[in-house]
Amino acid sequence: MPVRAAIVHTPLGPPHDVVVADLLGRSPDAVREALVGVPTSWPLRYALETTEPGGGERAYTLMNEMLQDAAAQEIVDRGRTGGGDLPTEWSQCAVKRADDTDASAVDDVYTSLLEFRQGRLAAIWLGSLPKGAVLAGNLQVDDGAGFPSDAGLTALPATARVTVACSRHTAEAAPPRKAPAAGYNWPQALALLPLAPALPFKNGGRFAAKRDGGTLYDLLAPGSTPPADLIVSAERRRLVQKQPTPAPNLALLRINLGAYPGHNFTAPDDYGLVGLRSGRVAWRLREPGGW
Repeated sequence: MPVRAAIVHTPLGPPHDVVVADLLGRSPDAVREALVGVPTSWPLRYALETTEPGGGERAYTLMNEMLQDAAAQEIVDRGRTGGGDLPTEWSQCAVKRADDTDASAVDDVYTSLLEFRQGRLAAIWLGSLPKGAVLAGNLQVDDGAGFPSDAGLTALPATARVTVACSRHTAEAAPPRKAPAAGYNWPQALALLPLAPALPFKNGGRFAAKRDGGTLYDLLAPGSTPPADLIVSAERRRLVQKQPTPAPNLALLRINLGAYPGHNFTAPDDYGLVGLRSGRVAWRLREPGGW
């Protein structure tokens, strides 16, 4: 992976404040445009999607993932396996509470959870999204009707203001590095040497799972009823593991979403969890690493 000597930051516009009330009721694209300050075509990746017991859908995305383009997300994803050439240009935004300079508040807003109901912003939640396994247990029991308040998250007041500053970043390549010096961790390098012959096979599996597991995850949209042979076929290809559930009408699928090929042999793949109720997809969530 190339080393970067310098990163040039070019603002997309001046920092600006946005009132939460002005975002409520807007579509995801309209919310992002209001936050960024300019129209974008950045992808939207939901961390969690659910159906509601009475009908309708809810979807949740992380603020930091919403305010970055595909290249910035690729840098994050590749960082987990430490492989491949990183994009040299990317865009992302910094966001914080305009009325609170406390560092913890800044972090809370940057990693906050945006809740969309029927495709419109309903709330911005402060706090940490529970780990996939913990959240899955809650969703199995009550379809997530009490989420996110029962997970300890608190809603950002409609009167709150957030300050957003967005930039385009360009990385310049550094001169080639010299050979490792005496401080290099040779014992660790030698310990991992026996794994080197297996790394191409490992990376091939990562790539295949990223492609095929991602396709399967996209097919298992909330509200859909997947054919049984689709799941059986995925199990045979080791893309899916069935997890235990508290009731016979519930099913929990753990899907291998793979990862970018890299030189880190032990880095875990990403995965998705999909909950089915009486054969119908009730919810699905993504979680980086952990497979």
